[in-house]
Amino acid sequence: MIVNVVPEVKADFTINQKYDCVNVPEIEFVNNSVNASNYLWEFGDGAISDEILPNHSYDSGVFEISGI
Repeated sequence: MIVNVVPEVKADFTINQKYDCVNVPEIEFVNNSVNASNYLWEFGDGAISDEILPNHSYDSGVFEISGI
């Protein structure tokens, strides 16, 4: 039997504060995750990305964002 132990993954992100949805419709996401090798971003408007450092544009509204 082979056991593969991997470090714990911590998913974390912030938004680049120089951007905002009012003046600049494209948001830059800063990936602060630790020990991750694959990424799945769900932007809350039906769009997804597997990029490490994604940017995303929004129409008006309020959105819940998650990074897995």
